[in-house]
Amino acid sequence: MKKLKLLLWITMATTGLEMTGFAMNESAQAASAPPSVAVQHAECNQGHLLVPVRPLIEPLGARLEWFPAEKELVIRKNDLTIRLAANFKRAIVETPSRGEFPEYPDLPHREYADMGAPVQVLNGSVYVPLKFVAAALGATVEWDGPSKLATAKLEGIRIQIKPSPSPVSMPGTQKLTSARMKMLSDKLNEVQNLDVKYVSAHYKPYFTDRFIRTLIHD
Repeated sequence: MKKLKLLLWITMATTGLEMTGFAMNESAQAASAPPSVAVQHAECNQGHLLVPVRPLIEPLGARLEWFPAEKELVIRKNDLTIRLAANFKRAIVETPSRGEFPEYPDLPHREYADMGAPVQVLNGSVYVPLKFVAAALGATVEWDGPSKLATAKLEGIRIQIKPSPSPVSMPGTQKLTSARMKMLSDKLNEVQNLDVKYVSAHYKPYFTDRFIRTLIHD
């Protein structure tokens, strides 16, 4: 009986160690998996992809300041400072002093760069050119044409950017002119002066059968 109890105890202890090891392996795998962040509502402008600034830069270890009165955006990461302004394509990149001005040793080194597209404020959010800002923060950007997905990568961090669908544009031949709109409006106003049995024939040249049935029903 004692041998049986000892055998059961050893079996339970061994199983517990195996389960603990399994849980530790799962945790290690989850910790080693590269973090992935999704950024929605990217917009195309002048052939460049603009993305909301905060969900892009914060996973890359940067922080931002927004000055609404001046419409100026400042991005900081370690010794790097990027200064942007709404509606401007030019960026100012500041790094530690290189000794250009000995009388001002704390004055940062400053370079100007063309981002290709201007910073935009859309629906209350600040949008910046993805390729320029990501590269300035040390990330690489890849574009997958078939899936229409951009990915910024930095030290195991993956940020996936999905552009917003392009707005559907109506062909010019299908657009209503002002004169045509006025004529249809005038025709609709005639419905109160017509007997129901004449409505279908009267509106046939101007509206679809479905819309005419709605008029008759109303």
